[in-house]
Amino acid sequence: MKKKSLFISYSQIAVFDPNLLNPFNDWIEQQVNLGFSWRDGSVSFKTSNESAEYSVAISIADNLVPLDDSIFKVEVPFQVPEQGIIEIASISDGFQIELEQGSYSLLFEELTSESIKLSFCKI
Repeated sequence: MKKKSLFISYSQIAVFDPNLLNPFNDWIEQQVNLGFSWRDGSVSFKTSNESAEYSVAISIADNLVPLDDSIFKVEVPFQVPEQGIIEIASISDGFQIELEQGSYSLLFEELTSESIKLSFCKI
């Protein structure tokens, strides 16, 4: 498991293909209520803090088992592009990681008001 620090702004963290022209999603009211906005190549998750430094844990899992005591959790499909690079970012900060190209289930969990876990399971 890798851990990175990320400054979250505007209450959202995004996971996306860095080659997307507009990687951040526009949110409609229904998506705000659900806590995430998904489209092919990009997913954004709502966080409980509008702006804060978060610890982001990233893991590759054989199966996804959400933690019982998470503040919020959601699982979405995610496609890692051919080049095997994805970006994890907020509007003001971000970093890239390398994953094997292919289809994944991505589990987002906000563990505390300053801690997030992203788990990728290849499908």
